[in-house]
Amino acid sequence: VEPTVRTQGRTPAVMADGVQLQQVIINLCKNSCEACLTRGGGGQLELTLAREDNLAVIEVHDDGPGLEPTVAARMFEPYVSTKRDGMGLGLAICRSIIESHGGRLTLVPARMGGVSFRIELPLDGTMVRPPL
Repeated sequence: VEPTVRTQGRTPAVMADGVQLQQVIINLCKNSCEACLTRGGGGQLELTLAREDNLAVIEVHDDGPGLEPTVAARMFEPYVSTKRDGMGLGLAICRSIIESHGGRLTLVPARMGGVSFRIELPLDGTMVRPPL
């Protein structure tokens, strides 16, 4: 898998547990790499860091096979997995970590095919509403 990291302007600082945030990003990148490899051959993984208003935004994009809409709608539920040997807890835990920091973790329309995850974290201590 060919990784790319893009930043838009100066990378914003957030008040967060660095270890927990690192675990979330590693989990998302690992999932994306594994998805790309299921197609055979390599793949592309893009990590984007940006600031949007009062949010730090981290996006993980891949060009893997993507997700069926019915599966995508349930990806953050415990015990939902697309992996044969997966427990289905990784994304549920990732979402709870981000929400405990006042942020939001969502699936967004993929720019490269595949899947795109979006993390939004507040820059000024304000809470971001979890999606309904």
